[in-house]
Order: sequence, then structure tokens, then C-alpha cells
Amino acid sequence: MERFKAMLVERFRRRGITLLYWNTEYVDVFRGDDDWRIDSVALDHVGDPRIGGTHSHYAVVSLRPRSVRFDRARAQEHRRA
Repeated sequence: MERFKAMLVERFRRRGITLLYWNTEYVDVFRGDDDWRIDSVALDHVGDPRIGGTHSHYAVVSLRPRSVRFDRARAQEHRRA
């Protein structure tokens, strides 16, 4: 998963990318990294009996575009000054 994440950053760092990640066993690879945002979505009211346990939620994992990360870093610098 670390290699996959690195490939995504290399390929999509300028424009960003959003992934829908079902069965989020390795989502922690993206946690704690300011370049990534993770939103969990629970599938509480789905009538399909196959959706349960670890499959009862998915994550929306987004790599912020470089320009957004740059602007955020710039804003933090201005706050410190």
C-alpha cells in the first residue's frame, strides 16, 4: 500500500485524485499525512446481506492538489509571522 500511495503522489500530485476505498484494511497508510484527506462513509441502511462487518463502510481518500497544499503552507507561514 505504501508503494501504491507513492505512485499516486508521483502521478497525481499536481492535480490531485480521489479514491473510493472499500474494505479499508490499510487506510492507516494515508492517516496522519497532511497531503491526504480521509472521510469514512458508513453503509448502515443497505438491504444487501453481503454488506456487513468490514464491508459495512468505505473511505473517500483524496490527495489534495499541489496548489492547495502550497496555499495551505503559505497561510501557515503568514499566521506565524
